[in-house]
Amino acid sequence: KYVFAGYPGGKLIAVTLDNGVAVWEGTVALPKGATELERVSDIASAPVLTGRSICAVAYQGRVACFDLSNGNLLWARDMSSAAGLSVDSRFLFVTDDKGAIHALDLSSGSSVWKQDALFVRGVSAPLPLRSLVAVADVQGVVHFLNRGDGSFAARLNTDGSPILVAPRALDRNLVVQTSKGGVYAIEVE
Repeated sequence: KYVFAGYPGGKLIAVTLDNGVAVWEGTVALPKGATELERVSDIASAPVLTGRSICAVAYQGRVACFDLSNGNLLWARDMSSAAGLSVDSRFLFVTDDKGAIHALDLSSGSSVWKQDALFVRGVSAPLPLRSLVAVADVQGVVHFLNRGDGSFAARLNTDGSPILVAPRALDRNLVVQTSKGGVYAIEVE
């Protein structure tokens, strides 16, 4: 059993739960650039486990999946995100730093679809739920995309204040909280 941690500089570390020994270290992203700001390449969200692999994304870096047992890189794609990622049984969903939501094939990293109509809306990490993928934005809107092609399925306005944390699953539904303190439980059919 392992504990995983993402570090500044784009490193993902697996540590044994029993004694705290580092078992493997994977490079999600390599810092590059002339200035310290350009070299920021931090793991900015929690990594996600799926089957026998773990995936992570770095700001100004890439999204990458590693073999859980030995840390071997399975695949990687150049992509920057501070919002984060999620997975289901077939896809990895990630929101890039420009607000586009991507669905990538979990086994290869190849692009399945991209929804870029939410440019500069401060979009959260995606949450796959049933046949949809939900994201929230800084205008207090929850957007539902079709899981198969990324097209818009529905939108729900909250109180108009920013939703700063990604939607959370609650049983088979989701919950969001706005910066004004509004809590919304949304039933997904």
